[in-house]
Amino acid sequence: MLHSSEAGNNATEMEPIYGPVLSLCEESCGNFGNSLHAAISILFSIAAYCSLTDSLVNTAFWDAFFEKRSRSIKDSDGKQASIVAAGAVFLNFLADEGTGICVPKDASKLEYYLSVLLPCVRERLLYGLHTAFMEINAFSGKSDQTDPSLQNVLCHFGVTQACLSLCTTSANIDSAFTVLETLLHDFRDVALSAICSENHSLATVFEMLSIATETDHNYDTKPEMLRQFSALALSLAGKQGILGPATKRFGLRSVAIASLSAACLADELDTGECIEEDLAGSGLSIPTMCIRSLVGVLSLNEKTDEEMIILSSGEAKAISSTLGKKLSEIILARFMKHAEIQDLENDTDPDDNDISVTESPEVLLLCALASRKEALLDLCVHGGLDALSLVAAEGETSAILALHEVST
Repeated sequence: MLHSSEAGNNATEMEPIYGPVLSLCEESCGNFGNSLHAAISILFSIAAYCSLTDSLVNTAFWDAFFEKRSRSIKDSDGKQASIVAAGAVFLNFLADEGTGICVPKDASKLEYYLSVLLPCVRERLLYGLHTAFMEINAFSGKSDQTDPSLQNVLCHFGVTQACLSLCTTSANIDSAFTVLETLLHDFRDVALSAICSENHSLATVFEMLSIATETDHNYDTKPEMLRQFSALALSLAGKQGILGPATKRFGLRSVAIASLSAACLADELDTGECIEEDLAGSGLSIPTMCIRSLVGVLSLNEKTDEEMIILSSGEAKAISSTLGKKLSEIILARFMKHAEIQDLENDTDPDDNDISVTESPEVLLLCALASRKEALLDLCVHGGLDALSLVAAEGETSAILALHEVST
């Protein structure tokens, strides 16, 4: 599979660790259109039988598939890339649950395939991928974000996209989410680029912001964990300047505004176990990350200009009426924290702290909203006047102009 046309240009970066390449032909093979599809179907049948129970033989198959017995610190980048690629390619072949290669032609076997065999094989593949990432980092003693072989494999075979597709309705949500966390931590740029490169992937991340609590399933991955992941990923993409162009390109701007606004107000559902602590270290709340993501969606980044927030009249009205109170609360809390730090640390440079507050994404959004007459009233009703006053006191021109508009 790795050395067929599916592998593309990345094949030269991977080693043939699974033996000689199969001789494939485009002629029909049994009930299949070609020998590649027949080989994949046979591999799935073997993998399925070796996934239903734990035994020495079944374990040996999966150890061989992921080269676990021969993996060591001396492994080349090409070998590591081949191991990850094998799992990714197999997952991609199993993505189509309707007319995919491995979907049984016999309708009587379809339910068993979808409810038992397919989830079992996917679980093994996802577990193998996660284990491979962990062992690669353990052997190297560092994150492999700079490993071009692994980066190319992750990009070319769409590992991030494959895991995202399993994180909303799949029985494999726990394992898929574990791999996603690893990707965002160890291959952040690759993961963010993957999210923003496809309509379905980006739409899925927005969907995860408002995923409902499933009472019928006992998953370890709770809805708030999905919201936390999505808020973090989107805020990081916004910071990189790739979120706004992606939402515009895929026509998801309205969806993004609605999803992020709703997630900002759902913080009472947050257990406080925020993965931001693990993945970014700043411990930001979901509302704060969503506000920053929203700024990324609304921003226009150009090489010669500073970041500019573009708002239509309807968008300004909708955001101010929905998020005016939350936005004001976040900004007031930032000023309070800033004041406390200054009281505790006499040697703090006030200019640095002023810049961190007044140039924060939350303040940029508040000032952008305040510059629109249709949004200014809602901001004032929901406490925005106090926040604007603090920002204006720091010399922010747009806030001063907004206060002048209110007083006239």
